[in-house]
Amino acid sequence: GDGRVIAMFSSGDGDFAAAFSQGTGEELWRYRIEEIYKGHDGSHDGPIASPLLAAGRLFGFSPRGILFAVDSATGKPIWSKNLVAELGAKSPFYGFTSSPILLDGALIVQTGAGKGKEISGFRPEDGTLLWSAGDDEINYQAPIAATIGGRAQVVAAGGKTLRGLDAASGKLLWSYEHKGDETVMGGQKLIPVPAGENRFLLVNKEDSSTMIRVTPGEGGTYKVEDLWSNNAIRGTYVIPVYHDGYVYGVTGFILTCVDAATGEPKWKSREPGDGFVTLVGGHLVVLTKQGTLH
Repeated sequence: GDGRVIAMFSSGDGDFAAAFSQGTGEELWRYRIEEIYKGHDGSHDGPIASPLLAAGRLFGFSPRGILFAVDSATGKPIWSKNLVAELGAKSPFYGFTSSPILLDGALIVQTGAGKGKEISGFRPEDGTLLWSAGDDEINYQAPIAATIGGRAQVVAAGGKTLRGLDAASGKLLWSYEHKGDETVMGGQKLIPVPAGENRFLLVNKEDSSTMIRVTPGEGGTYKVEDLWSNNAIRGTYVIPVYHDGYVYGVTGFILTCVDAATGEPKWKSREPGDGFVTLVGGHLVVLTKQGTLH
């Protein structure tokens, strides 16, 4: 945004956020978040969550639980909060991974800070805590913003429950027991994927996925129903993407296309290999774990 590419990474003995010129790649500024988070037990060094560029600021969440904001034009620090010390956030085994979102005046991350503090909203101007909600354990989940029945809301999965929340107040709008397992490939990293009107794909188990529909009713009520569940997308850390009636994800190391309405697999491809899928316009862009871009 604003002619800049923003990234978080490790370098030397530190973890950093930095801005680069979109046109030339020139580094414009660099902000040191903290001492480097060393990879362990199969993980890599450095930050895990994606940063957020919004309202002239860069927001980030470090593996040790530092939530911060810097000026996106200069990299000058604005505020920083240690959510472990200040909120009691509990670090997952591989560090915090929740990517922040900004919705209705609240900066939202999943902190897993205990009863009533599964997910929290903060004032983006100064980091003041606005609200906390939920009792689930948090591992590698992250919230999303979704519009259901014309109402923008936060949709977030904990260890057992998928919730819809009002972003400004944290008020619970609806909940659903997602029946996810406790594996890192399943429920521990469950991020809901919007997949058509009022529908969400949940890769909630290591060996299967589920499509649900959330339908608004009268008086602010919501109905949640299962549409289908199968093993078409399974056994992966990769979060699928949705486009024009189809879901694209990875099963094992195989790129897979699934009909979002029925769950029926439409095609599979061994190329380009195990990698992370991003939707850019009408194309799937895949960065493989070997470092090739397709």
